[in-house]
Amino acid sequence: MIPKIILFLLIVIPSYAAEHNQSLVLLTPDYGILSSKDILRYEQSRNVRPFDPKNSSNINYWQCFESKNVSINWRSWINDGWTRESDEEVCDIKIIVTLDSATHTYFIRRAAPVEYCVRSKAHWTKLMEKEAHVCLGGEYGPNEKPSSNSNEKSNLYWTFDMIKTHKGCDAYFGGSDGCS
Repeated sequence: MIPKIILFLLIVIPSYAAEHNQSLVLLTPDYGILSSKDILRYEQSRNVRPFDPKNSSNINYWQCFESKNVSINWRSWINDGWTRESDEEVCDIKIIVTLDSATHTYFIRRAAPVEYCVRSKAHWTKLMEKEAHVCLGGEYGPNEKPSSNSNEKSNLYWTFDMIKTHKGCDAYFGGSDGCS
């Protein structure tokens, strides 16, 4: 039996996009937050195809959520020398979207200096403050295998690229300067 979230992602999203004459890179309504430049940025970046939750895509997609369902967390640790100076404190930050049917987690690409996580969390929280919706852009995958138990939530993993509200945006590559 296919979990409900998989059916939703495979059937409803592509038909929503076609019905509303919207791009395949926009998986949800955008609530007037995204500009045509935001959409075009992702459409031009790679060979765009419909979102498939069973496969990693190497394509960035936009999704917009109610801000009340979004949280930002980060953790730090002492680096073991693999990616940066040994004994340097590094962090990762993630944006977690908790819905009834699934949890979407947006991760940054690699460990960062702790100042990045502190600064990003403060900026992203300010962007979402008193905003009804927030849009997140990112690349899908890898994904936890869907549970055979249809009552269990799916966990969908994304590589963070952008966050945007009516107040402004921030991009992993280029910060606010990388925004449309």
